[in-house]
Amino acid sequence: MEKLPDHVNYFNFKSLEKILTKTGFELFHKDATFPLELFLLMGFDYIDDDKIGREKHNERMRLEMNLEKSGNHELKKKLYQSFAQNGIGRTAIVFGKKIG
Repeated sequence: MEKLPDHVNYFNFKSLEKILTKTGFELFHKDATFPLELFLLMGFDYIDDDKIGREKHNERMRLEMNLEKSGNHELKKKLYQSFAQNGIGRTAIVFGKKIG
């Protein structure tokens, strides 16, 4: 298996949801950004090669821009929410509502 970076895993969806619950909030929505780590699983080592890193960043940006330009904003939104529902994403985003 390819190496995955561990330095970006200070929090994940599970730990963020636990923090919400312990501080009196209930989760009402979660979202994510594109999981660049997918490129590692495809064999592109962007961690040790800055050139590959720039290329993959540009590819991710191109995907997002093309989804928007082609009128597929809802597809992009659902895709990223699906990443969140499956616990993956470059950035884990949770929204909570104060209980009580």
